Amino acid sequence: SLYDEMAPRAAQLATFTAFFKSQGYRTSACLPGNYRSDLGADPYARDVVLDVPALAYDGPRYGYVGIPDQFSLRAYRSRVLATETAPHLAFYLSISTHIPWPVIPFEGGPEWPAIEGAARIVTPSHAAYFHTVEYQWRTLLECIEQESGDDAVFLLVGDHQPMLDGTTPMD
Repeated sequence: SLYDEMAPRAAQLATFTAFFKSQGYRTSACLPGNYRSDLGADPYARDVVLDVPALAYDGPRYGYVGIPDQFSLRAYRSRVLATETAPHLAFYLSISTHIPWPVIPFEGGPEWPAIEGAARIVTPSHAAYFHTVEYQWRTLLECIEQESGDDAVFLLVGDHQPMLDGTTPMD
């Protein structure tokens, strides 16, 4: 697999994790899509990794992986980030916007105003995707608002657009 091919090379590559570790930071990751704790050592040598078995989610199954991001981020923050006193690089792999796009209830937080243009979304797959993106942003913003401080930096990166019709990415 591509993972098997790339994992041994990870230690040789310049990574955010390696750089931050060299500067004295602790590093961790929450990987709610990783069901396999048997893959061996973390190729990035992070200090702590929370995967599916470590998260121990026992609620209703949602979407592709089954664990809503709001649960994973809250567990990550309470089990790992809340105990850290040293500077810290935290990596979180969000998964709730992965197909299929179920309706995931956001728990807590203020009501949001309607998003301009949302009424023009007419296909069921586009509407479902839109709602999971809204859920994702609310979940991330909840975390950022609660974790932010004078020295906090958040970098949000997306990896690809969804295949809404099965053949072409959404524009």
